[in-house]
Amino acid sequence: MPMGNIIKHAEAILRAYEIEPKPLDRLIDAYYRRNRNLGPKERQVISDSVFGVMRWKRRLDGILQLEGIDRPTHRQRIAAYIEGKLKVEPQTKRFPGGLAAYWSFPDFIFDRLVGYKGEEWAAKVASAVNEKAHLIIRANTLKIDRSGLQKILKGEGVESRPTDRSPFGLVLDERMNFNSLESFKKGLFEVQDEASQLIGLLVDPKKNEIIIDACAGAGGKTLLMAMLMNGEGKIVASDTNIRKLKTLKERAKQAGVKNIEVVLPHKLKDYYRESADAVLIDAPCTGTGTLRRNPDLKWRLNESDISNCVKTQKEILSDSLLLVKRGGRLIYVTCSILPDENEDVAGWFEKKYSWELTGDYFRTDPSSESMDGFFAAVFRRPQNA
Repeated sequence: MPMGNIIKHAEAILRAYEIEPKPLDRLIDAYYRRNRNLGPKERQVISDSVFGVMRWKRRLDGILQLEGIDRPTHRQRIAAYIEGKLKVEPQTKRFPGGLAAYWSFPDFIFDRLVGYKGEEWAAKVASAVNEKAHLIIRANTLKIDRSGLQKILKGEGVESRPTDRSPFGLVLDERMNFNSLESFKKGLFEVQDEASQLIGLLVDPKKNEIIIDACAGAGGKTLLMAMLMNGEGKIVASDTNIRKLKTLKERAKQAGVKNIEVVLPHKLKDYYRESADAVLIDAPCTGTGTLRRNPDLKWRLNESDISNCVKTQKEILSDSLLLVKRGGRLIYVTCSILPDENEDVAGWFEKKYSWELTGDYFRTDPSSESMDGFFAAVFRRPQNA
């Protein structure tokens, strides 16, 4: 495809985002549905350009500003990205907009990262989450082990390698449409980042337990915990998003999971008050730990989003503790790299309710690990509380 056509299509997608800032992957999918004449290779180049500009927008603007272009257009940003101008990096100390602009982050997020662990760490995190995300899958051991899945994928023309920390994960060498694979249609694997897999292992569900996934979403962690329980015991999945719960039911059927019960949030305390061995709260958050796969998210956030998330997180924690039986576990999780939502909220809960923090905080650090940024704290309810 000629360069001009690539820029034209990428520019159209970025303009659509500017008009209505929806999640970028949805906008791209909708654009391709309207432009079915674009082939797979063309779509790949266009998508790479759009995501590249979205990741590096502030740095591209600074580079163009140094060239005398004060108000860059989408077309100029795309051209600069395709021409490889990011690789010709100017000195960060003299960069227009400072370090936050150089690492292409909003000031209010970058400043929080610097305040948390210093400029060097903040720069490493920003650099890491601005890289392309690998496609990670999880073997469904109810049907196949990881090595067996790897062999089947190879037969389907898909190369993979084991994840470093999860015993169930595989990293695919190339991004692809996995929906076309027979192995996926048969429920042999789920798409799930390694950090998310580690959260399921952290919950450590036992076969005879009742586990409540209070913010289950579409059920990635729910399905993993059901798998770890080998179909025994009970997983109760709940979420305010009915559409996502419907998706969870479909995924469970495909995976061959039969020990999941779906319950709406307002019914949880009626059915499971002080009954759960463990309650997982994968709380609504800014999602800053997932910026590798959602680079547009950082431009849709503002400071009030952080305080609103913290308020919601505290409300869910206070509400969900009523579900945990004496001696049971409550696991607080976010996919955020901001201390406001992580250590600060966990510390607030421990101080307010005097539940025991078991072990250290769990973190995955994108600056040193090729996975999303997750945080978790595991609390145990006292026998006399």
